[in-house]
Amino acid sequence: MAFYTKATVAGVAAAASTVSMFFSTFTTFMTASAIAFLASKSSFFQQQKSFQKYEAIFQKFLSNVIVFLEDLFLFVFTAIWLFIAGLPYGFFLFWRWANLIYLRWKWGRLTDLVDGYDIIGTIDEPTSKQVIMSLKVLKGTVDLEELRSRCEKTVGRRDEKGQLVFRKFYQHLDMIGGYYCWKPANFDINHHVRIVDGLDPEKVVSEKEVMEILSQHANMPYASGRAPWEILIIPKFVYNKELHKNAEEVEEKFGMVIRIHHGMGDGFSLMKLIMRDMAGLELHEYTPPVKNPGKPWPWWYRICVFLYIFWKSPRCFYHEMSKKDSNPLHDALTKVSGEKFIVWSEQVNVKWMKELKTEMNVGMNTMLLAAVSGALRSYILEQQHGSSKLPQEITALIPVPAPNHPNNTMTNKFAIVMYPLECKSSDPRVRCAAIAKTGKEIALSPEPHVNLFLTQLIGVAPTIFSKFFIYNTQSTVVVSNLPGPDRVIKIWGNSLVETMFWLPNVGHSGVSVSILSYTDTIRIGMTVDKGIIPEGQQGAKHLINLTVRELEKMARVVGINPKGHGISEDLLFEPGVRRHNSEDELEELCLPDSSPDLSSRRKRRSKDFKDTDSTSSSEDYGYGEEESLDGDDEEHTNLHESEASNYTAEQTQLNDDVRARITLYKSETPAST
Repeated sequence: MAFYTKATVAGVAAAASTVSMFFSTFTTFMTASAIAFLASKSSFFQQQKSFQKYEAIFQKFLSNVIVFLEDLFLFVFTAIWLFIAGLPYGFFLFWRWANLIYLRWKWGRLTDLVDGYDIIGTIDEPTSKQVIMSLKVLKGTVDLEELRSRCEKTVGRRDEKGQLVFRKFYQHLDMIGGYYCWKPANFDINHHVRIVDGLDPEKVVSEKEVMEILSQHANMPYASGRAPWEILIIPKFVYNKELHKNAEEVEEKFGMVIRIHHGMGDGFSLMKLIMRDMAGLELHEYTPPVKNPGKPWPWWYRICVFLYIFWKSPRCFYHEMSKKDSNPLHDALTKVSGEKFIVWSEQVNVKWMKELKTEMNVGMNTMLLAAVSGALRSYILEQQHGSSKLPQEITALIPVPAPNHPNNTMTNKFAIVMYPLECKSSDPRVRCAAIAKTGKEIALSPEPHVNLFLTQLIGVAPTIFSKFFIYNTQSTVVVSNLPGPDRVIKIWGNSLVETMFWLPNVGHSGVSVSILSYTDTIRIGMTVDKGIIPEGQQGAKHLINLTVRELEKMARVVGINPKGHGISEDLLFEPGVRRHNSEDELEELCLPDSSPDLSSRRKRRSKDFKDTDSTSSSEDYGYGEEESLDGDDEEHTNLHESEASNYTAEQTQLNDDVRARITLYKSETPAST
């Protein structure tokens, strides 16, 4: 049943695209023939200068006509098969309504069917449980009973009518009549708020060990009959950099790991819950990520927008259904394994990021997406030993919150946007420009609105049908960027030192990137699947460091201090991964992808990375002795010379602007960096 459902949908999308392409080709041929005939008969068009002057106008008019005819065909085609599918859809509505009545009659008022917005975060796969992870590092010593008391008060908050505001904290997920539903759970605050299972309360847990705990719980199912959320306490937490200090010099801290199922709500709702209900901030102190425009649109403008979205919806739908990302990290040969690894970057200075953003002349999101695409690009080149399998673009799945979301409860309400990230170019400026252009096109397109509507529409169908529309095969990476508080806050009376969250992997995607700011720093987190990143924890850490290195490259090409992010070089050092000094990295950045010199450098770096034992101790990360970089061995030198002799002087010569930047960087950067 599953195979035939998915095959039917894919067949319909393929048929629509094929017929539309044939129709467009035919229309183009006929229109071009007509123009050619008129040009041959008209003396006006026979004048070369006049023809060149109006050629661009004809081409633009012709392309607009073709797009209009394509949209017309797709609209009519979609209307026909929607009319045919109307009968079974009506039956689904009736069946859903009947199941809700039975649910309320059997288990009482504390029951609900999962709605369309929540279904996208509810459907689990054995290899990818939809669990959002969040780590809070708090000052002081933990009082477990006090935490339980405050937590129970927070999740049990009621409105002016006496109704639970957060019903899902007292419900568990189940199935009824083919639909996911919420039933009353066996609530026990001692189960939901507890010390990490098997952890000695007196044990001092390092940052490295916390990442291992998070990795172990990333894909762990919840207890049967319990609400799908947990707060796991780590009584004694220390950062890696504090391990070698005396106990008296280290401030007491404890960790709080929040595990919450995505079906209960998205990251935007969770952030508001933390800041409003756990931190006690006023409503005006936290604004939603996306707000409605202050001045209402005129009625005629709203009608025009609605008609435009309605007209373009079929094109967006078929585009989404027929698209599939294909690259070494996302193809038929790669499969997610279910074994997850979680890492985070060192703290990046926000002021430096803002300065870099200004110099790059792009937005913060654009710059961070360019860094992620550059890191994935470098990783693919290291694994594939060249650029033959490097894709032009890598698609990122980005959740975009609906206007004025989140509301006062926990829910999911976001649109999924498939965001192509430029990957072919080694120049971060080129990638930033391409990503910024794509962002403007998406902002003006109806795609977010259509996807938000489709999630609600698909949720009416039973899970066996809706899961095949939702399963992610279109993107390689999932990226979410959340703005955190810009000042120190307190969580249930304890000062918050550090906060971070991690996304689950979605569908066939095995890399998820989360970005969160807090006070004057930004952290980047990653959740990777071993089936996609086979090096596991080591590969995840390497990918994180590559992302930070991409930010450094941006700083170099615009002429600002690349070490302004505040991360010391030894924290980015990885044994077995060959680094370059600052000049060498900049030279490599400026070499074209076809350069044999560039290819040989990447091969050596990849060889050194793969030769490293994958089971090596994580203690080596950031705290080992720095590898000598005085030069290459004789074999590598000979390889350089032989390849360089076949490379023309025109290809190897850097342009004057790049050389000027290298000279500027060498004169202004201390030798220690």
